[in-house]
Amino acid sequence: MACPSLTALPRECGAAGVLGGLDLVYAMAWNDAENVGSTDLIYAVTPTDVVSEIGVKTTKMFVKIDQLPGVAGMNETLTADRTKGQAYFTQTVTLVNADLSTANRKWITDTMTQPIIVIGRTRNKKYFVAGLDGQLLMTTAEGGTGIADADLNGHTITYTGAEASPMRLVDPTIIAALLLPAP
Repeated sequence: MACPSLTALPRECGAAGVLGGLDLVYAMAWNDAENVGSTDLIYAVTPTDVVSEIGVKTTKMFVKIDQLPGVAGMNETLTADRTKGQAYFTQTVTLVNADLSTANRKWITDTMTQPIIVIGRTRNKKYFVAGLDGQLLMTTAEGGTGIADADLNGHTITYTGAEASPMRLVDPTIIAALLLPAP
């Protein structure tokens, strides 16, 4: 396969104020997804590689995962071994569930042994998705009551998975149709 020619990479207008972190997080069990149309993928992308559809089983939806400000994030790292012709991205999603509640305990037990899909909205209002290939799994859950007043009373949870391509941008117009209505 021939490699593509490169295109210019302009800096987006207003990019000087780009902020890190997520201000909204949604998640769904990977097993609640279904293939889109007659493909063998649970998602479809536009010609510019933006996710335009995520297949969701009829009675299943993404749920909102409330987070404290400035604690949730999505990151990725490229690993390439040119001697083996391999390259993949390790995607990492970090969530902080504040408080040692039964709901937070249930979240941990429900997601600790199954792959999930996470959609995160950046503080710059762009949506990204991780886990579309069914590889995003909980790798750590660390927490407790803390000792000092300022210590976390809750859990920091990390999900990690490998995918062949970087996290994809999600078309914001499809988000509402993917969400479970708020209780």
